[in-house]
Amino acid sequence: MRQTKKTSQYQVLSNNADIQITEEESTWISDGTVLVIDDDEMVREVAMMMLEDCGFSVLTAYDGLHGVEVFQQNSAIISLVLLDMTMPKMDGVSCFAALREIKADIPIILSSGYSEEDTASFFSDKSLAGFIQKPYSSSQFETAVRNIVENKPSTQWI
Repeated sequence: MRQTKKTSQYQVLSNNADIQITEEESTWISDGTVLVIDDDEMVREVAMMMLEDCGFSVLTAYDGLHGVEVFQQNSAIISLVLLDMTMPKMDGVSCFAALREIKADIPIILSSGYSEEDTASFFSDKSLAGFIQKPYSSSQFETAVRNIVENKPSTQWI
């Protein structure tokens, strides 16, 4: 793992606007495979770009049920999961349980537009690796992932 100074640019396309996000920051580099499970294609694509900028390989899934299928097929190589809370077919809570049945120690970061307080009650007896509230900046995202990968104890969610 190394630090470099670089500028990242992410282009977010929506029906109403073409938004470009440019951030210059110290970028942490790692490796491994991350599974991003989110029903919002734009969120999946931006998360994938940010993770790839950090050196990760990325697999994506468009809902909880698809996420479980992708995880089941690739659990040996997946080192981290970024999981959305609200999705069709299978929500984040059910998906979390299914992923943990397959691989009990997989670190899972919950990503949600809901607040930490709103989502924490669903996971109070489970061990989430972290939480990141949408929308998030690339630096917040990098910090959340870095803390998990480097096994830093999580005193608070991001």
